[in-house]
Amino acid sequence: MPEPEIIDIRRLASLLDDPDEGVAVSAMAELLNRENELGEIPAELQESSSPLMRRRIHQLQTALTMIRRRRHLNLLLESEDIDFLDALMQIHLQWFDRDSEVILQRKIKDFHAGLQKHTCSNLRDIGNAFAACGIIAAPPTTLKAELYCLGSMLDEKCGATPLWCGMICAMYKDLPLQTVRYQGRFGIISDTGMLIPENNWCTLPLPDSENLEFWPLKNLLRMAAVTLFSSAVNSDSFRYILTISQVLTGSCNGEALSLLPYPYNPELSPED
Repeated sequence: MPEPEIIDIRRLASLLDDPDEGVAVSAMAELLNRENELGEIPAELQESSSPLMRRRIHQLQTALTMIRRRRHLNLLLESEDIDFLDALMQIHLQWFDRDSEVILQRKIKDFHAGLQKHTCSNLRDIGNAFAACGIIAAPPTTLKAELYCLGSMLDEKCGATPLWCGMICAMYKDLPLQTVRYQGRFGIISDTGMLIPENNWCTLPLPDSENLEFWPLKNLLRMAAVTLFSSAVNSDSFRYILTISQVLTGSCNGEALSLLPYPYNPELSPED
């Protein structure tokens, strides 16, 4: 005989087929809160003969995917051992949430293939390769979400300078590279020199270390996420404001966040 809680969760899932939209919405919210109990139920109900059930199960699965992506990105942002490209993919998927990881992985592979046509044994070689590929490094003061989304960066060959720096450090791990900020601009240093992407990917002599501000990959990723949040606020995009703030705070299940003002926190009134 099935366990009582399994019967309960199945009964709850059956309410997704209710013609009353309010009943279905309440059931979906509870199912999302009990994600760990769902098991194979969504996959089973996806084969239902009811078009309404199939549509709502698809909505449930989409919501679960978004929650899991936010949770995964939050863990990446908090981790000390970061897969930088994976984290950039997850940041991209917060903004372009209909894209897939498979497509992004293919774009990364194609980007690698283009760079492999060039010798990249040192920092100067890397700068020459990026310049030859037509990569444009935009200053981080530009509040444009696409400059911080990996897929757009690779498609347009244009992205925020600190993310190109982080990508280079992640891609060429065999070289002693670090991302820094020097005189207000982001760059990469090695044992022998410094690469300034915004200066047409030119290399300069290595400056004194006391004049360098070192940026770990983790900080670059948090900068990207915060910039996306700022871009969402700037464009008054309720959905992105809510979802990206959940990533940054670790509150990834869709509940209202007390730190947000009205109207982004629906628990508040205009007078609060």
